[in-house]
Amino acid sequence: MPYKVVNIYPDISDEERKRREKEVAEFVYKVLMKHDERIKKEKELAKKNGAK
Repeated sequence: MPYKVVNIYPDISDEERKRREKEVAEFVYKVLMKHDERIKKEKELAKKNGAK
């Protein structure tokens, strides 16, 4: 999914901006991975409960 980074800190250096963007991207990735894991666990649990 494409996204556009808005420069909300115009006074920071380019390196600092890139570092912050990387931190945000890592955080979003972790959140999405946890969400995917939760969905997989719910599906597995539903299969187990349905099989009984």
